[in-house]
Amino acid sequence: MYKKRTVSAVFIVFAAMLIYTFSGCTANSNNSPIMKVESALEKNYNGKVVLIVNGDDVGIAEVFTDPTIDAYLKGAISSASIVAPGHDAERSIKLLKQHPNLPIGIHLTLTGDWKPLTSGASLRNSLGLMWNTAEEAAQHVVPAEAEAEWDAQIKKILDAGLEVTHLDSHMGCYFQSKELYAAAYRLSKKFRIPLISPFFDGYIPQDERKFFSIASYSGIYRLNNEAETLENRAAAYWKMLGELKPGIHYLYTHQGFEPVNKVITGDIDLRIDETKFWSSEETKKKLAEKGYVVIGCAPVKADFQAKMKDVK
Repeated sequence: MYKKRTVSAVFIVFAAMLIYTFSGCTANSNNSPIMKVESALEKNYNGKVVLIVNGDDVGIAEVFTDPTIDAYLKGAISSASIVAPGHDAERSIKLLKQHPNLPIGIHLTLTGDWKPLTSGASLRNSLGLMWNTAEEAAQHVVPAEAEAEWDAQIKKILDAGLEVTHLDSHMGCYFQSKELYAAAYRLSKKFRIPLISPFFDGYIPQDERKFFSIASYSGIYRLNNEAETLENRAAAYWKMLGELKPGIHYLYTHQGFEPVNKVITGDIDLRIDETKFWSSEETKKKLAEKGYVVIGCAPVKADFQAKMKDVK
């Protein structure tokens, strides 16, 4: 219920290895005990359950882009992420420039019915398009070619003049293997943009755990063994939210408008219910009553860059 449809068991293994922390540690030259350094982010949100409600899939198609931007304007989501090689990417970039306060991330992808931005042969299926699923991508894509492709995706959005607050994952691509994860993390450091992920012990050096301020990366795609109704989706969300511990939690969402012709295709049904849930005044009121804090990704980026200031 709480995984995107193609996030594989690798992500579950990663999540099981998660050790949650906010800040790094500093030791003095006398081999004295390590002293914890509290970041500004940690001071601001210490002891609170903080939510970043992200709208995925901007740039894939108009039916995904437009409701996502609309959801932000209605206060339903607090950030969004764009698929740089998507069919609607160019139009989306123009729209996003009209809303400079919307925190924008790059939805790093190896999957989709579009061509990669780079020439790597392993990035393509027999049709010359990206792979259909993250599992297929993990099986075929050479990590070095994935890194070059993601580098191009990041540069495309930055060169377009958009302020990028974070890097996240389309269909769980960079969670599929240690090598793909490492590639995404290298780009995070290169561009000084935070990678949305919990800290994974054994995959990232202990002295770099301070760069991971996200406690969890989760959401709800298809409901498990339940009909897609607004009531069932709301119940699933409140159950998930009720289980969150203090920390910053990144929630992926998928926004959608109800079609004028009322014909539901693909995953539009769940996207409609997502939009109804997150934009409802009842949801906003209940979040406030329960003490949840909703933020965008700008504070996470500022915290990340402050900690990166001494990294060459």
